[in-house]
Amino acid sequence: FKKNDSTDLVVRFFDHDQTLMKTQVVAMGAAASAPAAPTHNAFKFLGWNKAFNHITENTDVTAQCAPVTFTVNYFGKSNEVLKTEIVDYGQDGNPPAVTAPEGTVFTGWDKDYHNITEDTDLYGQFATQKFSVVYKVEEALGSEIIKIDEVEYNEASSVPTHRKRQDMCLPDGNSLQLEITIL
Repeated sequence: FKKNDSTDLVVRFFDHDQTLMKTQVVAMGAAASAPAAPTHNAFKFLGWNKAFNHITENTDVTAQCAPVTFTVNYFGKSNEVLKTEIVDYGQDGNPPAVTAPEGTVFTGWDKDYHNITEDTDLYGQFATQKFSVVYKVEEALGSEIIKIDEVEYNEASSVPTHRKRQDMCLPDGNSLQLEITIL
């Protein structure tokens, strides 16, 4: 500000990010009138940083704002709360590590946890765990897969009852091997 020899004073109103919103000239001792409160998706207006109802010098007034925040809840398989967090507008949630109950696998969340713009409940998605059961015969000259069976958790695999070879007897040194792979 430069020195003003008259009784007129300058009042400047700034947004929280220091963007000039309004400049007003008022008489010594008069009140300034504020511009409309700033509106932002990510911030809520709390008020002005100083009074401007009795101006006695050139004055800068700044909007006081706070981030808009949202509650994000993460729920597990039985709808139990795994985590609750407060996230600023437009920011990403930080989901917890999930331990799937026995016999299941965690496949993700039912909604996106990025760019949060409202209170959000996220529910973990789970699928039944699957296994690949491979039956093979180990012989002196190598192995032969005789059956591959995909089964879900707690589901039985049907053991092969016959082979393409003439006999089902396994000579000495040969064995039936079972491999189970979690899918």
